Amino acid sequence: MSRLKISFEDARRALGGGQEGALLRKLYLAAGGEESGQEGLAAILRGEQRITLVEALIKCADQHGRLIPPAGFQPQVVDAKRAFHLVQPALASEDYAVVLGRLQKYLPGLTFASAKDFQIRSLALVEVLRADQQAKNLLRGVHLPVTLPKITVADYGTTLEEVFLAAVGRSYQAQFPERKFLNHRKGTLAGQVTCVPESRQDKLLGKLVEGPVTGIYFPAVLQGFSIPAARAMVQMLPEGFILTGAMETATALTAYPETLARDYQTPGLDCAANVWQSPENSLIFKAFDDQLEFYSRFLYAYGYDSSGLLFLG
Repeated sequence: MSRLKISFEDARRALGGGQEGALLRKLYLAAGGEESGQEGLAAILRGEQRITLVEALIKCADQHGRLIPPAGFQPQVVDAKRAFHLVQPALASEDYAVVLGRLQKYLPGLTFASAKDFQIRSLALVEVLRADQQAKNLLRGVHLPVTLPKITVADYGTTLEEVFLAAVGRSYQAQFPERKFLNHRKGTLAGQVTCVPESRQDKLLGKLVEGPVTGIYFPAVLQGFSIPAARAMVQMLPEGFILTGAMETATALTAYPETLARDYQTPGLDCAANVWQSPENSLIFKAFDDQLEFYSRFLYAYGYDSSGLLFLG
């Protein structure tokens, strides 16, 4: 289809509501503002300088859906090892009920969103991201709708071990009967797991007290980022993004064990929002061909591990 041609005079008449002045101001600022804007505009009129249009929006994720660290970023980041990857599952309308059914089965007694509300909210969040020119590349990576139950977390480590890790084990072994789930931190989590303030976990935990929360989980969006780098990156994103801890990661693993714990080539799932025992330790889930393990890890960057983000809108 050919473009409709518009004359300069028609384009000028179409400017309204101060747009002509706003356009001139942008030219003035681009030409140097108070320092040299007047001279720059005069040079443009004389034909000595010309205007070049460039993309003003900076995309926050690359073609793989991985966040792009800004220039001069200091915390450690290494290249993602692409041999360790996830595969986006196809989610038909009926699959939301299947995912919710798993969560209700393995996290019994907790209140979740209805299947209809889960689907509607998830699709709405995806559309918000798709319409955002800076964030839409996130959808090139694996993104999973998850719904968290209404729950009050008095002690993170206790709730994690007694509720969420127990659910991971049941769901994983139901999906892979010949495999085992090993919690290497069993008995050492109560009173010993905290959330770093920059993760925005306080916002999520506050919402969970009020009721179920639905979000879109991006498990491999920070592959190759150290734990400090992941914590720094979330601070550069809009408030609707939460750096994931072990509780949300466990919920996603319970809902999608075939995706997130497929085999050894699955990226390790860092829980960068969490500190275990000391500031030098965080937590991680790592799948192997014959088992899924949960253990602590140091803060270094590894190309086969990734912290996650949860988008709440």
